Amino acid sequence: MLNEETLQMVESFKRQHPGTDESLALDCRIAELCLSQMAGGSDEKFKAQVEMMQKTYTNRLNDIRLVYLSQTLEDDILPGMRWEAERKKLEEEWKAKGSEGNRKMPDSRVDPARIKRQFDFLAEGVGNVVVPTNSPITLDFLVSGAIGRLCGYYGGNDDSIENLRATRNRLIEDLKKDPRTAKYATNVEQIKEGDERSEEMELHPNPPDAVEKPAISFAAAKPVAGAIVSLTLRERAGLARAGWPTVCGVPMPQGRVKDAAKLCLYAVQTNAAPVSGVPVPCQFTIQSRWPDGSPKWLLLEWQADVSASNTASYILAENATPPVPLVKTAVTFQQFGSAAGCVMDSGVLKVGIATNAPGLIHSVSLAGKQIVAPEDPVQATLVTEDDKAYRCGVPKKVTVETTGPGRATVLTEGEFVSAENGTNIFSGKVGYEMRTTVYAGKPYAKVDFTLINHGNYGYRNENRKRQWLYSKSLSVEMPVVATNMFGNTGTNWCAKLPAGWIVSYNADLTVQQWIKYPRRDRRNLEDCNSEDDAKMDDLVEVCMDQRSTPYYLVHRGYTVAPGGITNGAISEGWCESMIGQNRLAGAAVRRFWQNAPKGLSVQAGKVTIDLWPAGGFWPRTQKACDAKTYQFEGGREKTTEMLLVFGKDGPGTSSLSKGFESPLIAEASADWYHESGAIWPFAPGNLKTKDKELQEALDRYERMQLAKVHDEDGDPAGEPSPGWGDDWGRVSIPSLTARCPETMCGWMNFGDLVWSHGYCSLHYDWPYLMLAHHLRLGDPVMLDLADDMCRHRYDIDQYHVSAAPEYLGLFARYEKGEHGNLDRQPQKSRNWELNTAPSHTWNRGLLLWWALTGDRRALSAARENGEAYYRFFYGQNKLGQKDKLVYGEFRTPAWAIENWLALYEYTGEQKYLDWANEIFTKTLLAMEKDNGTKGHILKEGKQGAQFTGYTIEPVCRLHHLTGRQDVADYLKRVLDWQREKGTTGGVTKDGKYHPVKFLEDMSGDYEDGDAIGAGVYYDYLFADGYAYLYKIFGRKQDLEYARRLFRDGVFYFTFSAGVEPAARSPLGYHHLGDPFGSGEKLSAYNGRYPLIYLAVEKEFASADGKDR
Repeated sequence: MLNEETLQMVESFKRQHPGTDESLALDCRIAELCLSQMAGGSDEKFKAQVEMMQKTYTNRLNDIRLVYLSQTLEDDILPGMRWEAERKKLEEEWKAKGSEGNRKMPDSRVDPARIKRQFDFLAEGVGNVVVPTNSPITLDFLVSGAIGRLCGYYGGNDDSIENLRATRNRLIEDLKKDPRTAKYATNVEQIKEGDERSEEMELHPNPPDAVEKPAISFAAAKPVAGAIVSLTLRERAGLARAGWPTVCGVPMPQGRVKDAAKLCLYAVQTNAAPVSGVPVPCQFTIQSRWPDGSPKWLLLEWQADVSASNTASYILAENATPPVPLVKTAVTFQQFGSAAGCVMDSGVLKVGIATNAPGLIHSVSLAGKQIVAPEDPVQATLVTEDDKAYRCGVPKKVTVETTGPGRATVLTEGEFVSAENGTNIFSGKVGYEMRTTVYAGKPYAKVDFTLINHGNYGYRNENRKRQWLYSKSLSVEMPVVATNMFGNTGTNWCAKLPAGWIVSYNADLTVQQWIKYPRRDRRNLEDCNSEDDAKMDDLVEVCMDQRSTPYYLVHRGYTVAPGGITNGAISEGWCESMIGQNRLAGAAVRRFWQNAPKGLSVQAGKVTIDLWPAGGFWPRTQKACDAKTYQFEGGREKTTEMLLVFGKDGPGTSSLSKGFESPLIAEASADWYHESGAIWPFAPGNLKTKDKELQEALDRYERMQLAKVHDEDGDPAGEPSPGWGDDWGRVSIPSLTARCPETMCGWMNFGDLVWSHGYCSLHYDWPYLMLAHHLRLGDPVMLDLADDMCRHRYDIDQYHVSAAPEYLGLFARYEKGEHGNLDRQPQKSRNWELNTAPSHTWNRGLLLWWALTGDRRALSAARENGEAYYRFFYGQNKLGQKDKLVYGEFRTPAWAIENWLALYEYTGEQKYLDWANEIFTKTLLAMEKDNGTKGHILKEGKQGAQFTGYTIEPVCRLHHLTGRQDVADYLKRVLDWQREKGTTGGVTKDGKYHPVKFLEDMSGDYEDGDAIGAGVYYDYLFADGYAYLYKIFGRKQDLEYARRLFRDGVFYFTFSAGVEPAARSPLGYHHLGDPFGSGEKLSAYNGRYPLIYLAVEKEFASADGKDR
């Protein structure tokens, strides 16, 4: 084990020589281990050898790239002994080829003569070497190379090398545990039977620019005082991250943080005792506060180090002033060229956004050298159906949203204007938002570009003309200047495709991602698009076999490098403009292929991102295919996340794109989310009880949630009734997306789900149930789905028009629709594009996403929902001017309560709680009192279980936040009446168990097996209510009944009549054998509910499964 002083010496050396190749850090570590063995425990000798090693490395290895081409180490070949001879031989060979500068070594796998000619590094003057990406480096070889070098440096001979062989295996094991080897992707090679080689670990090097220098050293770690909460960061992309932007929204218990100015984040070593940590520069934002003024939700942002597919640990403490970062972001107002505006400074990159000139980004400079010039800014171009070009005009508004030591974000808002005469579209309703973000010390900027159409949708009862945008293309163009950066204008451009590199030299390159739609849709087996989109084949060159996948790529103006495209249809979504071997600028698009069609192109002096490539169309109709237009209906928005990268230094665009796809989001434990009280109801996963049947139900409920996202956790769709059919087998949302991308993907569809009547606009708050169960169970796929769902929810699934009538504007889209494909309407008997409705709007998932990530668009959309309910009830229905408001569809005021309380809980704004109190008093409570204060809200109890069930959680939540006794009493009356008058089942007859079902139509006389008038699936909603009654009144029968409902809902939700008690409904993202039927709605029910019940079990139930 290396001592502290040694580690400090190595860290000091790295700081003194920042230009030293990254591989030097690993070599120092190897050398330290070797020297420890050679020194024999003598500290003085050890120090002297380390100092000599440092001098030697400085003189001989600075600016030299280590190249390893060995497949295996053969014990009789020690590269350190043959270093000089190999170096001279290679130098002579390369000079004989007449090539100077960059040279590519032949791959040892294709040149057997190279296998025996192993070498460890090249001397100065030989030039940079491009390492073949498929050339493995054995850890054994690295160690032996280091041993050989050290022996050469210190007069070693064959005997000394032989003596060290005995320790080599132990050194390898030590190195496997060392985090500095994380820059190599480890892979255990499987050796075929009969192969003479032993099984060994291979280390495949990432490209030299793929890993930044680690920001954290534990050399100065100290015990952490004043700890509040532990945080865990999980790397899931298989990419080593160093200094990577990281975010963490974390809740605080009320009153826990006394002085926010003393908050400090520590990177910790979890195996140290006591826990020790190193202060990390961190940007803190208080997102909301408790009623006592203390922070409720904190947003932490820092730059993290974490090895590939691994975790990093942190502690948030309140004990000192946080450390000041070496580099800070800043936003200033400056003049650039003839324009003026905000300049965002990351410390290395400056991004200028003018307030008085057309365009998006007007200046980009890196280390003082101009890359984007004010006279030729980054610009978006929209070409409409009549071939007119519109561009981003002078911004209407530029806002500094965030500025801090680690991140700065500027919001730009404007409209598209004609490039010909300056006119706009729909009186300026077609525009854009752009959020531009820079990070301290980074040479890249994140750009979220949102296309906006705030024109009228023109719903059937809106009485307003449609204002739908039809365009042929939409692109973002970034002109780049090479002369200031590299002093020449030579150009070579590169873009990466799935099976290799496409490289064009001094010629334009375009890569486009498309989806080829099938003639028949698996969702309903009907003709659904235009003649199999045959005309698309005439527009572009298809470069893969389309029989295997609906995705394909097209390219223009390319030269395919050896080993280039052979097949594969998905692009990684990035490109680079390069000068020689140096990157000038690059671009990456997040969720590139999922939002097809998309395109990227590199031309002389320009990088272009095609958000809607020319030649595509939407919707999938013959009319759109013939016109080659994209339809974008009124009231919709669409955001594209882009990363713009500049300069030759830092990670390659490929690595950045991979990390960009999987942002780093740190999290607390499930117990912390429960204990904080900021998320209610909330219970950690895997609750335990000694009641075997209840334990089975609890375990099965957790598996029910996991089966939504993992096939292996589900059951075949046809079990246990063969009559349902088993065409799908096991199916989850990710596997359904993979199997039916023509339905689940594309720029309009990706992130939404299909119900039997069309796309559901994520009704019943899918974003919330994904996030809640992710936090409960820690499943990362749920987080990924929540990410995509939230973006669809706040862009596509909301009617973003405040000027629309109060019953339409700013609400979520309805649950039955085809995203504007009206050609599907005549095929059914009803209008598919039904109106937005206050009876079908939820915002809690958006708010939790904002709290966890700081995504401002989610918060904005949630606030729109709150405003929509205010306009509807206080504007159209004059709630503030009435003593009571009788509202027949009484679930609607309950949803208003839910939306307003969510806003109150996550923002702390009192007005939302006031509105929720008032609407409950004047609607639900007043109506129940008018009908005798007997527990039924409608006259003579003519109310169905569905509407009543929807009111339960909002009313429980109102009591939880206010403690109002009249709310508790109301809830007790309603649920007591419902149990007595509105249920059936819950009994065993003739050996068959009849699950509890709640009546939907109270005037009907239904047989026990009737699934229309009574439903087991309402058990989830009512389990919450009876559990909460137990919480506030302590009646044992309420908890017992809640448990019965929970068990019946989990065990028997697909059964409508008597069933064998041991039977169980199959789990998975399907219902009655069909993932496109009612599976989406019922999966939403059993995920969104019964979370109150679980919280009550956690809070009150004892370990033996009985009451408190």
